[in-house]
Amino acid sequence: MERTKYLTKSTTQLINSGEKEEFLLLFAKDIKSGDVKSANIRLDTLERKESLEWLKEYSSYNSKSETLLHLAVKKLDDESFIRKLAELCSQLLTSQVKDQEKFCGQTVLHISITKGNAVLTKTLLDVVHQKENDRMSELLQLTATGGRFVNTVMMGQLPLSVAALTGNAEIVDILLDYGANLHAQNGEGDTVFHSIVKYAAIYPEKVMAIIQMFRYLTGKLESKYQIDTTIDINSEDDKCRHIHSFVLFMKNRENMTPLQLAAKHGVFELFEEIINMRNVYCFIRENDGLYDVKEYDITEIDNVSIIRTSDHRREQRVASKPENTTPQFEGEPTKRLHINETPCGPCCFNPDSVSVLEMLFRYDYDRKDAYRIIELTPVKNIIKMKWDIYKWVFLLLMILHYLFIIFLTIYSVYNVELGIQTVNGNNASLFSEIFVYGFRWVSFCCGSLYGFIGFRLLSAKFRKKNIIFYFTHNLEYITPMLILSVTMILDVVWSLIEEHDNIPLIVALICGWWLNIFFLSPIKHFSFFTELIKQVIIGDLIRFGLVILFGLFSFSAGMYIVFRGTGEDDFSSYRSTMMAMFKLGIGISDISVLYSARIPWVAVTIFIVFTVFTYLLMLNALIAMMSQTCSLVLEERFPQWRTQQLSIVLLIEDIFCYCCFEYILSCVGTPITSKGYDPMTRTKKKEKRYVLEIHSLQMEYATQEDKTSINKKSAKRQTLCLQSIVEENLLRSQTFTNPLSSNIFPARQSSIYTTGVQASGSFQPYSHRKSKEGKKRKRLENLDEMNTN
Repeated sequence: MERTKYLTKSTTQLINSGEKEEFLLLFAKDIKSGDVKSANIRLDTLERKESLEWLKEYSSYNSKSETLLHLAVKKLDDESFIRKLAELCSQLLTSQVKDQEKFCGQTVLHISITKGNAVLTKTLLDVVHQKENDRMSELLQLTATGGRFVNTVMMGQLPLSVAALTGNAEIVDILLDYGANLHAQNGEGDTVFHSIVKYAAIYPEKVMAIIQMFRYLTGKLESKYQIDTTIDINSEDDKCRHIHSFVLFMKNRENMTPLQLAAKHGVFELFEEIINMRNVYCFIRENDGLYDVKEYDITEIDNVSIIRTSDHRREQRVASKPENTTPQFEGEPTKRLHINETPCGPCCFNPDSVSVLEMLFRYDYDRKDAYRIIELTPVKNIIKMKWDIYKWVFLLLMILHYLFIIFLTIYSVYNVELGIQTVNGNNASLFSEIFVYGFRWVSFCCGSLYGFIGFRLLSAKFRKKNIIFYFTHNLEYITPMLILSVTMILDVVWSLIEEHDNIPLIVALICGWWLNIFFLSPIKHFSFFTELIKQVIIGDLIRFGLVILFGLFSFSAGMYIVFRGTGEDDFSSYRSTMMAMFKLGIGISDISVLYSARIPWVAVTIFIVFTVFTYLLMLNALIAMMSQTCSLVLEERFPQWRTQQLSIVLLIEDIFCYCCFEYILSCVGTPITSKGYDPMTRTKKKEKRYVLEIHSLQMEYATQEDKTSINKKSAKRQTLCLQSIVEENLLRSQTFTNPLSSNIFPARQSSIYTTGVQASGSFQPYSHRKSKEGKKRKRLENLDEMNTN
């Protein structure tokens, strides 16, 4: 009692004397130490003295620019005190931390969400609803952008996104009840669905739990934005599809939808989840017991469809630009996201974003992720149909190339017979002379054609966004094609000027025959072998050759030293010594020459060590690596084959300009009109999309390729189920922290994580499960995760 009187008296004196800073620091000290009783006394005294404005100024007395309410939410678990403080100074609820480097933008709502305190979150929102309801929308759209939030659950920035990443369904429901929008976008233009995809890319071991939350949110979306599908019934109804909302078609600042983002980051599980969403990307037509007939929205997947829709949107923007009367709605972001608008014609404009098919060939893309996406029904069928369209062009090019290379080889033989005489004189015939002079101009024209194609393929890389990521695609074929072109033209021009050694022709022959592998790669019976050759040359042989080269340099130097002054021609110079060591190593030279060295026993020792190093060690290591590479390629032979077909398809499309995509190249999808609720304009909207009808056989009638893909998925699901059983037992025996929010406020995770989502949308317990064994986590930023405490 005496302490209460003393605190009241001292607090009154500080207020009467205007000691604002000292009072606020003492008040903050009570909150930090958890002394709720003292803090209540000081707050009551401040209210009685009508000096509540002082509460707003505490942020100016600390380096983090936090308010007293920030401290109370972080340090205390007393909801009554926090409610009282918030009610007396409701402006603190929308105050953001102004620390530009670490905690910028953090509000008390963010802290309560990351702590997983649903009661406190509801208390804060209730106070805003009562005191400043007109600022509720502002609070729910405040973003936290501090550097210490990178790669944590706070990366979503918006309160709803943060709640979704923590996996707390109760808090998600509370935020939605108080008006949080599923279509709200943060500073990066990401909706909650974009944030979920990015978080799954960083933490692949949590992808199953993230998928559960994704299903829960889409269930909320479906129930909130249902539309009447019986309206507008007319003769064109077959070309219309009703969807729940356009929120999953919204693009962020990268001009990517959640589906494209999942493909970009290789989150195969989420990509499969999104592409199979009913009445958004997947429409069930019928099921006759033998075939499942579905329609898949392939607008973001196929190159042709994404360019056509981009061109259509560009024309709409240009047509509506003079009016500029787009209304603003409450809760809608005031910043307009950057959209790539190009004033030039259809041949030169850049599409809004990259298609999913092209993303699979980024140089940093995980090969296994690409194979899993290619094995999905819609993607695999798109590749099949596009290959059926382009294979005739490919076969024509293949036949012409093979004929040209055969005649080029004959030309090179006749050409050298005409140019270089043997000891018996020139034995070239009249026919060979006529053939050489006639084919020389054919080779010039063919070289120009190869140059044009190579230039088109190379220039196509520069019209893509993020050129560096796609520059290496098909470069192993484009490079020899350009070299073939240059050497053929150079050979013709040089031959007209003077006699030469035909070096350009030799290079042209090597490049031309190497391109034969390119034409074999999409053929099923050769795809495995061609891919094996590429991976062995690019991977195993380069590493093996580099190490062998180190050994050859060192051992050749030693052998040159011991042979110096002996007069042996093979060891007269360092370069000839290297060749001699190579011949000795592969067994085509007589080893008795070693006894001619100045120090024979040293030469013999060097040779034995070199042979053991190169043949007994390195050669067997190369064989082992090649065997492993062969096993890996064989395991993925079906998706590998489809990948090579897709690579050829994209190469053929790169030859054409963008206007050809609109008028010449055929789209595998059928144009339809999607009808649904547009959250940005809050109206029912129509949008042009492309769908592909797929008739898929039931399992017992499926092909071997389909059965292999399904068996892989089944084996993976069985593994996940076994992990789930083990981890559920762990949940019953010990406290288990939330796997989605364990990367922020780790010391404050006190509740057992028992929330999960099923396909139906209701929450049931689920456990922390790994989706990809041994897969490394990806970082979207070059910053480490840090605690925000």
